[in-house]
Amino acid sequence: MTNKRFLILAPYFFPYQNPRARRVLKLLEQIDKKGFKADVVCSSRSIKPDNLSDNIEIYPCGFNSIKEKFSNLSGIPSKKDSSSNIDSRLKSIVRNLNTLFLKSLYWPDDSFVWRKRGSSKSHQLFKKNKYDAIVCFSFPYTSLLIGENLKESYPDTIWINDIGDPLAFQHKSLFNNNWLYEKKNHRTEQRILNGADLNILTNESLKQVYKRKLYIQSEKLKVVGPFNQVAKPITEQKVNKTLSFLYLGTFYSKLRSPLRLMTLFKEVLNHFQNKDLHFYIAGPLRSEEKKLFQSDPTINDCLTIYPFLNKKETQTLIEKSSFLINISNLSEHQLPSKCADYIASCLPIINIYELEQDVSKSYLKTHPLVYNYNSSLNSEDQKHSLKSFIEKNENRLIPEKLSVEILKESSPEYMFECIMNLWKR
Repeated sequence: MTNKRFLILAPYFFPYQNPRARRVLKLLEQIDKKGFKADVVCSSRSIKPDNLSDNIEIYPCGFNSIKEKFSNLSGIPSKKDSSSNIDSRLKSIVRNLNTLFLKSLYWPDDSFVWRKRGSSKSHQLFKKNKYDAIVCFSFPYTSLLIGENLKESYPDTIWINDIGDPLAFQHKSLFNNNWLYEKKNHRTEQRILNGADLNILTNESLKQVYKRKLYIQSEKLKVVGPFNQVAKPITEQKVNKTLSFLYLGTFYSKLRSPLRLMTLFKEVLNHFQNKDLHFYIAGPLRSEEKKLFQSDPTINDCLTIYPFLNKKETQTLIEKSSFLINISNLSEHQLPSKCADYIASCLPIINIYELEQDVSKSYLKTHPLVYNYNSSLNSEDQKHSLKSFIEKNENRLIPEKLSVEILKESSPEYMFECIMNLWKR
């Protein structure tokens, strides 16, 4: 197959450390490895990682969001102490401004500020180069609108979307004013999904939602799960003296409430009072979320909260842990990306869920050391089975070979293969 050239639309790109930015980089590494070329249109704060060759060029332009324009809230690690009062107050002001005022007006999401610059730069590049494919990464959804416009101008170019979260079904965590834009969101998403040559999704549940509610044909949809982005497999049997539990990531009041993690912590404390016990939380917690955990003295006595951690620090923390904790989203079509990191670690997992049709439970079902804990169920049977699971699986691991097999269709190699198959149709 002849060499291909890709135009990548990625408002969030390196050095951002969110799942979207990391996913873009993983795909670029595959494109680079195969000797293909790619030009990346990204936000003005982006830089090119040292590990990419001259086949990959980046074109930073504009702000990727309201948050980026007004503050440093978008995921780039800050050298400042993230717990400082000034930094916290600034974050709170910008967040409230966005929630109370701007979010009621803009569309499709807070990256609308990037649309003009991103579109202009993309059209400039098309005048200079011939592209075989356009690949748009969302969230944010603004990049897909630019992709749609490019497809109209250059219809012979293959158009691919990689979608983490839908635009039309965000009932718990809205991207825009649903009262104003609900019908527009549905019309736009249906049009974009039908117009693209391929839409890559992170879970089967979202595929079924698109088929059932927007009438999208199966051949337009492909599931490629979240990539492992931080974890290395632990291959030697663990002999930790401390029984430790780690939660990685952020909280969202309507999607992933910290109260659900509190419920689990209390249950574990109740069962293992005489054990050397420790809880770890690592992620960009808000001040009110920190206060929630610190307000319970029994939890606070055995709790360490870390801010943003790089890959090396995260791996060190994973290696300290006996169990990893996932909090499922209260959504039937959004899968936390950390699930892939957890599988790759080979550690046992506790999945906190509430919905019967839980996306995380479905994704983790082939992992043999998973306990699904219903945080809304206060039953003696569940309490007993949770205790039994922890006692039985402390210091246990799954084989590395099995974790690789489970993640086979959650890999950049598989995503690249799905894209290249478009030229075989």
